[in-house]
Amino acid sequence: MDREERTYVDTDKTYIDADKTYVETNKAQSESRPQYEERINLKTFKDFTVIKELPAIGGEADAYLIKKSEQLFFLKLYRKDINPKLDVLEKIMEISREIPEHVVRVYDVGFDNETGRYYEITEYVKYGNLREAYGNYKINIDDIVKELAGAIHNLHKYNIIHRDLKPTNILVREINPLDLILIDFGISSATSEDMSKVLTTVKGTFQYSAPETFSGYFGKEVDWWSLGMIVYEFLTGSNPFKGLSQQ
Repeated sequence: MDREERTYVDTDKTYIDADKTYVETNKAQSESRPQYEERINLKTFKDFTVIKELPAIGGEADAYLIKKSEQLFFLKLYRKDINPKLDVLEKIMEISREIPEHVVRVYDVGFDNETGRYYEITEYVKYGNLREAYGNYKINIDDIVKELAGAIHNLHKYNIIHRDLKPTNILVREINPLDLILIDFGISSATSEDMSKVLTTVKGTFQYSAPETFSGYFGKEVDWWSLGMIVYEFLTGSNPFKGLSQQ
């Protein structure tokens, strides 16, 4: 498998709840849509040329490498009847323009009538995710902490809690100097400026989740816990909860 094909593979398959908060089934809408096969043989998407299909992102979306005017992009095409939280995605698209040094550049989100699916179009990142890059390149742990701390701090300034930080949700835009960006804001939570805690459904990847997330009532601190788990894993070579069940 080449680097392009490995770029968006999520190897953290265990989730607290398979029914993640960033997807909802809209029965009225699904009944009005044409029925499509789960796999679509795309040659084009809007005004983009589809280069190839990439490994699927979990069970919620198909992934494609696409091109327009010789520039590569990444297409995340949600499965039918899966509705992402567009309010969060649209805010992330806005934030990606404000702080592109820390958040994946999101160029477009919405619903495509031709395929009957929601989609995201983002920048294509050639070095893949942090887990892959850390194994393939010489990366200093201090640089990882500096980059991620800055990314989390800036995200929280916009009152966004990522909620699912892990090595596969962090992409490496550049190796030297190290440039890390955050992706996969599907279960992110937006908070109001005067609200420090979020009451929501328990979701996420449990090996990196702070204890309070299991109560569904938590604040921005949970992202810092995830950073700690990531650093611990890279320093020791193993996640502290490896081999344990969710319970």
